Amino acid sequence: MTAETATQIDYRKNSMGPYTGRITINTRIRAGQILRLRIRARHYVIDWGDGILQNRLTHLYLEGGFQRIHIIGERINWLDISDWNALQIYITDCDFLARLWCRGNRLTKLNLINCPFLVYLDCSHNRLDHIQASHLKLLKEVKANDNNLKIVDFSGCSQLQHVDLRNNHSFMAITQGCRKIKDLHFDEVTFYPEDYKKVNDDFPAVVINEGPSLTIKGSKELT
Repeated sequence: MTAETATQIDYRKNSMGPYTGRITINTRIRAGQILRLRIRARHYVIDWGDGILQNRLTHLYLEGGFQRIHIIGERINWLDISDWNALQIYITDCDFLARLWCRGNRLTKLNLINCPFLVYLDCSHNRLDHIQASHLKLLKEVKANDNNLKIVDFSGCSQLQHVDLRNNHSFMAITQGCRKIKDLHFDEVTFYPEDYKKVNDDFPAVVINEGPSLTIKGSKELT
């Protein structure tokens, strides 16, 4: 598709098919900045927010300022918006999204409940204070290091195995139902739930990071 003005096509009508999802990113752009997108989808179109609608994966902004970018695609499978200076990201109807890279932005919150097939997430090097990722039953690996996390909710993520939470402030990680976790990486220690299970005959449901020490609450303690 060649570049067209965004007003020429009503992309809100979901004309691509029944599995069309939408991702909206709010960002602040510098004049002369080039954004590069990596995406895998059956079909997609990008409204770059400055009146240009196209499916090219790079875009040059002639003027700086706030931009709201819409990515509309059928069966979006993975997406990389790393280093976009993104302030917010909103994900709607992306049932097939399996891999998401959004590292190196300025995100403060991340809600992934509309991504039921998500397997891999890299949201490191942001300003996140909250991650809502509960009941993502295929999620296996999360990189959330270098944020400002206060709470991360992985409850019900039954396939979750590897989590990197280094370089965050004191926070609480909800891991109830995450019985396949192999390692949780914190600043001072790596926590291995299987070792805890051997000693306590239970599985950790809540892990509270308090600097050099961890407070563990088992599933039985919460029932």
